[in-house]
Amino acid sequence: PEDTPPMSGSNSICVSTVILETGIKPMTEPETFLVLEAPGGVVRVKAACRDQKVLSVETQNLPSFVDRRDASLEVEGYGTLLVDTAYGGDSFVILDASKMGFSIVPDEARELAKLGSRITAAANEQLGFCHPEQKEWDHLSFCMFTMPLKKEGDVFVGRNTVSIQPGKLDRSPCGTGCSARMAQLHAKGELNVGETFSGLPFEKGLELIESLKRLTPENLSQFALRWILDFEAVSVVIPGSKNPQQVVDNCAASTLPRLEEKTHKAINDFYIKEVASFIRGKY
Repeated sequence: PEDTPPMSGSNSICVSTVILETGIKPMTEPETFLVLEAPGGVVRVKAACRDQKVLSVETQNLPSFVDRRDASLEVEGYGTLLVDTAYGGDSFVILDASKMGFSIVPDEARELAKLGSRITAAANEQLGFCHPEQKEWDHLSFCMFTMPLKKEGDVFVGRNTVSIQPGKLDRSPCGTGCSARMAQLHAKGELNVGETFSGLPFEKGLELIESLKRLTPENLSQFALRWILDFEAVSVVIPGSKNPQQVVDNCAASTLPRLEEKTHKAINDFYIKEVASFIRGKY
């Protein structure tokens, strides 16, 4: 991103992990509590730990809120769009992608990335944003495309993607975006306090990673990056790293040969059999 965010969910997880696993702060099992000072304010963290490793991290985000609802936005080539603007540790312009004919699938990635940059620029020019307490935060950072919300069992699920400057899609789960959308859904009466907004359960994800390792080479991170880069719609990958060697290993993924078709098929079959039932919609 071009801007330093007031808060970042994924970065708070990365920073907490590094602080504990490198010994900057002593780790306490089974849980260690931290207080991080982000540019936007204090962030409280609870890390689940075992055998000197961080298993999971929970963060208490900055206060989230909706700024505008159903605001009219003129975008050349698309006419008048109805958008919401919200803050969840960073500022977002949010709109329903289905009303523009999108399904938020990989083949649409390039178009969504470019369109998102145009929408963000238009929203800053026509709508603007100013945080009620942090007056220096006076712009909208990102564009979030969403699909309609649905309830599956006891949780709500809804696909989205976030376009970040200068024109790419964020591969992170995007904690600030999730918080902004939850504030938006609450303001619209679609999500009540205490209800869960979720997708693939975290614990299930860890279990599936262990199963996936049987299909991949030793370096799962490099394999994952190479798999992403094999798709023509992907122009850049922004992975996290917690030490210099991991930076080197991640960069080396771009020099690896494309995965074989049989490998892509095996991964696709794995997705259909093990993952698809947890994901709403066609992916």
